[in-house]
Amino acid sequence: MESIDKAIVCLDFTETDFKLIAYADFFTHLIHIKEITFLHVLKKNDLPDEMNTIFQTEGQSFNDFLLQKMRENVEKTIKTDEAEYDVKYVVLEGSPLEKIMKFSRSKNADLVMVGRKKITEGSGVILTRIARRIHCSIMIVPEEAELFLDDILVCADFSEWSQKALNKAVEMATSTENPAVYCQHIFEVPTGYHAAGKSFAEFAQIMKKHALKRYNDFISSIDKKNITIAPILTLNKKKQSSSSIIQDTAASLGANIVIVGSKGRTFASSIFLGSFAEKLVRQEMNMPLMIVKGKDETMGVIKALQMI
Repeated sequence: MESIDKAIVCLDFTETDFKLIAYADFFTHLIHIKEITFLHVLKKNDLPDEMNTIFQTEGQSFNDFLLQKMRENVEKTIKTDEAEYDVKYVVLEGSPLEKIMKFSRSKNADLVMVGRKKITEGSGVILTRIARRIHCSIMIVPEEAELFLDDILVCADFSEWSQKALNKAVEMATSTENPAVYCQHIFEVPTGYHAAGKSFAEFAQIMKKHALKRYNDFISSIDKKNITIAPILTLNKKKQSSSSIIQDTAASLGANIVIVGSKGRTFASSIFLGSFAEKLVRQEMNMPLMIVKGKDETMGVIKALQMI
């Protein structure tokens, strides 16, 4: 199983930062992160020239001021001197998307954590772009995120990427008391089922039996570490969006986190986000969403693309 040793937490000096900082600290106890880098990307036009001049005359750059402020905000939220992981602070200038992408690659990061605000125009687009192109796993933490874990929902299509996601859920579950891990698979009755001479309900039963067999084959490859995993096989009767079904299930279970693997069935899809995961990013969920990617594979794709 791929470990998560290095995490980057993206801060923007809004109130959302405090929840993101607290959740990052909480999350280290679940998967034993060794290093967290708190990162802020300063857009080139964020500071007027007049203000920059003032900072320079006082013998301090604006970047140094932001580093100091970032450190203060982190230390207000967590006790860094008691943390079991290394803490670093970085301020960069430029396009947030570009800088986060390049910095995460240069740090060989395993996880990037970003916050989701309740109401921010365009924030969903930015999150989608980061999630789509980032080389490593990503976690989106909403303001409503809870700092405890007892119910984990994993979305599964029985691929190797679902296996990675479920393995990560099991790893988290071993670090909490009385965990509940749910594995949800959504299936449909194919168009043209009438040709088989069966009713919708009859064909739905056939599809459910097939899904259960695939689930049993899939779960046999998982090291469950004495964690109970409950299957949820959901028939999509109304051709509803799979992402909205997952959101409804998470809400009904009271899940504290949703985990999905980024599909990697083609050369490009191991770097570019699958459509299902992308739709989940756009959902306004009140629990964290973790998208598990195979870092080594996506890094290999990036290098291959750079050579074209």
